[in-house]
Amino acid sequence: MTHQPDKYQAFKAKLAALKDEIAIVDTAYPESARSARSHLKTHAALQNFFRTEILNQQDQPDQGDRPHEQQLNEQILVAQYVEVNKQLRLLGADLNMLQAARNPATFQQRKMQISDRLNTLIGMCNALMQI
Repeated sequence: MTHQPDKYQAFKAKLAALKDEIAIVDTAYPESARSARSHLKTHAALQNFFRTEILNQQDQPDQGDRPHEQQLNEQILVAQYVEVNKQLRLLGADLNMLQAARNPATFQQRKMQISDRLNTLIGMCNALMQI
């Protein structure tokens, strides 16, 4: 399995850019709805980047004569990839809920959830770069 710190760094930068964009979104509807639609497109691009540039670039695991430590690292990578994929799907749901929010308090709550989820994903990228 190939370790790709440069890809993780690029993915992390894209996540941070989305986080910055979300942070400046105002609660004024319909501008916020248009902005949320834009964020959904950014989310789709993030998912595509993760799938094509990170997941699809991985060699298929081969449990051959590799050292036990390398096999453990590969298992950790696979587990992290599964979790990143799950968090990306949840981020999409959060963005959809942000787009549907009409109440300013609900809108702010959704923004906080998205920010927290993006922080989680950024932290996971940092962890992947350490493996």
